[in-house]
Amino acid sequence: MKKLLFTFFISIICSNVFAVNYPITPRPLRKLVSESEIIVIGNVISVVDKKHEGKKKKNIYYRQYKIAKIKILEVLQGKITNDTIEVLFEPNMSCPAPARYYENSSVVSFLDYKNGEYSTHALNYGSKTLESIGIETYKKRIIEIQDIFKINDSILKRKETIEWLVKCSENESTRWEGVYELVNHKEFSNDKENGYSTELNNNQKARLKKAYLESLDNEYFDFDLSDLLYSENKDEIDSILIDKLKKLPKENYYFASEFITRISNSKKSLELEKLLEKYYEIQYENNKTSERDKIVLEFILLVSE
Repeated sequence: MKKLLFTFFISIICSNVFAVNYPITPRPLRKLVSESEIIVIGNVISVVDKKHEGKKKKNIYYRQYKIAKIKILEVLQGKITNDTIEVLFEPNMSCPAPARYYENSSVVSFLDYKNGEYSTHALNYGSKTLESIGIETYKKRIIEIQDIFKINDSILKRKETIEWLVKCSENESTRWEGVYELVNHKEFSNDKENGYSTELNNNQKARLKKAYLESLDNEYFDFDLSDLLYSENKDEIDSILIDKLKKLPKENYYFASEFITRISNSKKSLELEKLLEKYYEIQYENNKTSERDKIVLEFILLVSE
């Protein structure tokens, strides 16, 4: 799911000559299922360079392209008659992020089929390398949303969709798939209000908070869940954010802005504003890391008072 580094990586300027130089619209699970022609669970048997037999029967290798040979274990959507398929992908593309397949791994793949070739729908969003527990979780959520798509009653369909998004958000494997839509509803809804999150019932809110609190022991802090829950848990989450920033290793201070931006929304003072001006002015300047680190420490002292 989106780790601490994600926000920064997505902003990097893309330069790969083979790639379209902009990121694609994010595709959470609900949209992947609605768009993809084929969904499979499989094992990646091999990954090799794409090759073409020339006129003199000499193999020509296209090393920027790879072929993943996948043994099909289950077909969850669409039709595949073969027990193995070959999927073309371009692993060295920098932006948008490419689909990736790894030998001897298990995947849930969302595929398109055109001109006799399989390709991954929505690039990196459509290839999910997972352990067996993650595979089973995705399988359950895929089957559930397929059933929800069949509901004709719009009110019931929306209610079931919200519950499904909460289920996704509760599980670490599918968390981003649910929280993305709960927080960033405008990709999929014309609602003027704050999307699905305003329709969460007390039980669902409690379950999401439980999932958030249980995630605090993870290596990476879950900003998505904290943002989703923040309005009704401001003091508690502020305290957690400050504590996490205090414990952030100095070598990771480059990424402290994720914490600083959120904490500064509720901690207001003239002294803090002046400090933040300095911080945002130099935070990405490689020759001013010592100054930046000093500001982070000063910020921690100010918000801890």
